[in-house]
Amino acid sequence: MTHAAPPRALALGLLWLWLASTPAQAAPPISDAERLNAPVPAEFERPQVIIYPLLDQRPLATGGGAVSPAPAWAQLIASLSARANLKVRSPDGSVEAIRRRAGYARALRLARTTARRGTEDYQRARLERAARDLGAAVDAMRELEHDVVDPDEVGRLILLRGQALLEAGDRDGALRSFRAALTIQPGLRLVPGTDSPAAVAALDAVRSELAADPPLPQTFRLVPARLKSDRHILRARIVGDTLEVSLQSVGGLRVERQALSAPDAGDRLASRVWACLPFGRTPIKRRHHRRWLVDAGFNYTAFVNSSVVDLFSNVGVGVNASLLAAPHLTLDANVALTNSNRDPNEDLREDISTVRVFAGPGFTWTAGPFRAGANAGFDLATLSDVVTTRNAACKHFSAADAHPLCNHERDINRSGRAWRAGPALALSAAVHLVDDIYLTLRVRGGLLLYESVDNGLGPPLTSQLNLGYAFD
Repeated sequence: MTHAAPPRALALGLLWLWLASTPAQAAPPISDAERLNAPVPAEFERPQVIIYPLLDQRPLATGGGAVSPAPAWAQLIASLSARANLKVRSPDGSVEAIRRRAGYARALRLARTTARRGTEDYQRARLERAARDLGAAVDAMRELEHDVVDPDEVGRLILLRGQALLEAGDRDGALRSFRAALTIQPGLRLVPGTDSPAAVAALDAVRSELAADPPLPQTFRLVPARLKSDRHILRARIVGDTLEVSLQSVGGLRVERQALSAPDAGDRLASRVWACLPFGRTPIKRRHHRRWLVDAGFNYTAFVNSSVVDLFSNVGVGVNASLLAAPHLTLDANVALTNSNRDPNEDLREDISTVRVFAGPGFTWTAGPFRAGANAGFDLATLSDVVTTRNAACKHFSAADAHPLCNHERDINRSGRAWRAGPALALSAAVHLVDDIYLTLRVRGGLLLYESVDNGLGPPLTSQLNLGYAFD
């Protein structure tokens, strides 16, 4: 007898089949605006924008009178600082970074000492010496970027140098100094009735000239030689009713301007500056971490195809160091110290001590706890004296016994110390036991391309069983 499926169970089954057969809806595409404004990860590499203090050149036109603050400048800084992909250093931070430079304070003290000497020379009417010392002090301060930290101090020293040059009869040099002083600090003025009338008139003439065509400081044009690729220097000045920004990068210089009359002038200018900058990137994660593998253990070596003695064993210790330089690349170095025992017929009369060094790159392959590799490199070895004999009597009697059946000079062969070198191939297999501890077996064979002494021993075949540790 058959039973009909309950209506509820049948409905649920049909619903499940419908859901399983319905293709999943693709996620809606992300717009460029959403990508640009999305939060960036903590490790994101942000371009650094170093903002220098504002140069307000409006006092050139006002004759030194007060000027209204420019909210657009503060708005520009705030807007750039709010960009999540940028690392912004404020003007105050830039000034403080200059002050913290190595040697800044000491060099500034020396420059100020020179400036005081120049000022004293000017007061004593030693005009040429005053101009020379003041010029040296200003050059040192500008090299330190002290004109950014304290433009009023540097500007007044340049102004004083101009006065010394003017009184010494060098009017052209004086005018150049007045121009440089007003470029650094546009609000500088001389006091009529206190300062020389000729100097006051010359400075006013230069100011009037600059008011018509405000100069762009040289530092705005030159990209610093030490500027890194991820750093960008932003300098700004106010000219009339315009906020002008110079953005210096390794690739060159870009200038953007915005009228101060716009209510959102700072935000507009910040958006254009932001568009000029690289967005930054997530750091590329290395797929491979370099690791060191160091192991030590027992070494066994045999010389195959020997013409002077049958096969015999060489046992000792060996140390191996491997650098996993890339996912499948290793650089290996191996040192082994071994000592021989006797061959079955005891034709070998003295132990042979051997020091062997191997180095070479190789390929490695890893699967779970197992690792296998092959290295091709160069093998260098030194062997002690090989002493052999085929005379049975010489195996039982020494030279002091003077046995008539054994002539030690004739029947005993000595090769002397030998040096050997040649290419070698090493194969290895390892298993990780626990944490970073592993057990490895290595087998290495090689050919002889050079030997200083022909001792009759064939090419070496080496095996090594080591216990090791892996670390970063």
